Amino acid sequence: MDYSVLASELRSDPLGRGYATMTVDEAVASLNASNRTEIYSRRVDERDVVREWPAGAASSDSFLRKVEAIAAAEPNTYLARVINWLRPSEGGINAGDARTRASLDTLVGVGGITAEEVAMMKALAERIVSRAAELGLGIVTRGDVLRYKQE
Repeated sequence: MDYSVLASELRSDPLGRGYATMTVDEAVASLNASNRTEIYSRRVDERDVVREWPAGAASSDSFLRKVEAIAAAEPNTYLARVINWLRPSEGGINAGDARTRASLDTLVGVGGITAEEVAMMKALAERIVSRAAELGLGIVTRGDVLRYKQE
């Protein structure tokens, strides 16, 4: 447990969670509640898209056909190169990388790709975590919070 990180979180309250007005138990619950979206580094290929697509396999196939058509229509572009990396033989794309995510955003409206489809693609490199986990604290206990907050 990095107590300096915990102390900073409780004192500065950077997300405006209201630690100052919470009881110790409320602060512990707030820190340990899984309610934060974490973007992480993850290589995703078309197999992952088909297997894990939030809207199901038929929808994932539709998305993949659209991106393949974009790459075929303009094969010598950066976007086509990124799209082609979705092939398993190419190792996939890092769906958590900021530049890759920005490239995915440029697909909205191109070839019939929707913002919802881009969001589903990006979601393949997102997970829900607690604020404590996001800060690298693991699970915060009542005793941990009591070090910095009075009852």
